[in-house]
Amino acid sequence: MSTLIAADRTVVERSFREWQAEQAELEAQLVESLAALEAYQSNLDNWQRELAAERAELRELRAAIELERSAEADQTQRLDAIVIELAEAREKVNSLTTALLARTEELRGLDRDRDEASAALAVAQARESELTALLAAQQAENESQRRQWES
Repeated sequence: MSTLIAADRTVVERSFREWQAEQAELEAQLVESLAALEAYQSNLDNWQRELAAERAELRELRAAIELERSAEADQTQRLDAIVIELAEAREKVNSLTTALLARTEELRGLDRDRDEASAALAVAQARESELTALLAAQQAENESQRRQWES
């Protein structure tokens, strides 16, 4: 029986050594797999940090774009107000121009009336001078006739 135990013992030892070798190989593969998983997890962590940074960047960019849109909307409103104000100013200028043209025509009419009155005044003054001269001549003649009658 001792040969049987000895034979079985060598078989058991060989099988134990094979099992240990397999376990060592499996352990090496497990260590290698764990190292690969750690590297993969590290890559995932880095990728997650990059995505978070990009997300923050995109949020900042979106906020900047919204701010620009708001500023553009304000500027558009101001431009619209300026355009309306400009149209009102043009309308007022046109109205004032029309009033000025009417007033200019009125002044021209008054100038013509003044010129006519000045011409009539000049004619009247000339007539007055003639009449004054005739009156003076008539008075002189009357004076001379009176002297003749008195003498």
